[in-house]
Amino acid sequence: MLPAPLTNTSLYKYFSNRLPRFQFFYRTPKLYHSLLKLQSKDALARSKKTQDFEEAICKHFNSRHCLTTSSFRMGLYFSLKSLNLKEGDEILLSPITIPDTINAILLLKLRPIFVDMSLDDHCIDLALAEQQLTPKTRVLLATYLSGIVPNLQKIKDFTQKHNLLFIEDFSQNYEAHFDNKYLGTWGDISIGSLSSGKILSSAVGGIILTQSNEYAANIKKEIESFIHAPTRSVLSYYLKNCIFVETATLRPIYIFFTHSYLKVISILNGKGIVDFEHDPDHRNNIFFCSKPKLRTEFPKSFYTWLCNWQADMALGLLEEMKTNTNKRRHLAKTLFDHLSPEAKKFIPQNLFDYQQNSYYHFPINCFGKREEMRKNLFKNGIDNGSYGLNLCSEETIFHPHTKILKNARTIKYDTVFIPLNEKYSENHMRHIAMTLNEMTL
Repeated sequence: MLPAPLTNTSLYKYFSNRLPRFQFFYRTPKLYHSLLKLQSKDALARSKKTQDFEEAICKHFNSRHCLTTSSFRMGLYFSLKSLNLKEGDEILLSPITIPDTINAILLLKLRPIFVDMSLDDHCIDLALAEQQLTPKTRVLLATYLSGIVPNLQKIKDFTQKHNLLFIEDFSQNYEAHFDNKYLGTWGDISIGSLSSGKILSSAVGGIILTQSNEYAANIKKEIESFIHAPTRSVLSYYLKNCIFVETATLRPIYIFFTHSYLKVISILNGKGIVDFEHDPDHRNNIFFCSKPKLRTEFPKSFYTWLCNWQADMALGLLEEMKTNTNKRRHLAKTLFDHLSPEAKKFIPQNLFDYQQNSYYHFPINCFGKREEMRKNLFKNGIDNGSYGLNLCSEETIFHPHTKILKNARTIKYDTVFIPLNEKYSENHMRHIAMTLNEMTL
């Protein structure tokens, strides 16, 4: 029997339900305007615009201090260096992170202790963390992934009980909160990335928040001993990459060109899905690489300040962050409302609290059916991906600190991100829900 011909209505649904796996949070005109601004005389300086951004961050997060850096990794490095920890002191941390998180620890002659993760919130498992405590444990570094909010009060109580410094990595959780208090304000020191894919972004960069005058003064002293202006070529590289991705995922272009291109590639490669190189090698792609490195030092290009141009980019997103996050929360609720009880079993438990999560990503557990689910989603127009971050606990370059952690492996290799962005509609969420429901029958 021949398939029924596509009607105008079904044809419209066929094309309109084509969704990219991820979209940036910028407005397209803002990106092109930033390309012009990057050529201005004071673009690379660190003056009033950067100060305005730091003050705006303090006001938004109700934080006493905000310090800016070139990246999350340097924010972590400067923060740890300022604490005057002893050689061999231990840092408890999640295994899914960027490799330079580990390098920052090792370069300071500290010891990374990987702790397995919770499948409910993709954060460090405190019960397992307690088993890793030794007299040398000094810091708990909690990385919040995908906009999912863990129980912050339990983490805070744990660190206070064991006299640990609590450092937050809230790079993927801007605008998320717990008990009406923003993530990024629970830690003794809180560090966030401002790289191009983040909800709050300056194309590349980082922020450090703290309520402590002492911590702020010591970190600032470390930062200002080394930093210099970033180079225009590096900033231009990251901006042009943003423009390319943003343009390729614009609705008309994605529907009629990008998705069709991906579909052809998925057929030619025989996999039914297309994966991208997360961090392509390029001389100006200084912070990312496809293969992790064990560093003997951080390169000079890492020691740069957040310039006026970067601050201007981030301020634009900061102004819209609350509104856009609330839109994603509404869409997440729409998705939840249309999921079957069986399909809901694939969702990490803490992701259901749509009032506090920021929905940077929307991960689902695949229960061993990852490739099958990916193909079925893409077949229904829903492109999808997963964590590009490294499972650092299994990177051989970090031996002898490596170990096999069951839940971390599941999160890294058996999780799929389904599309959720403030640019989507309720109908898109219903389509995703219907697809998941059919897959779990």
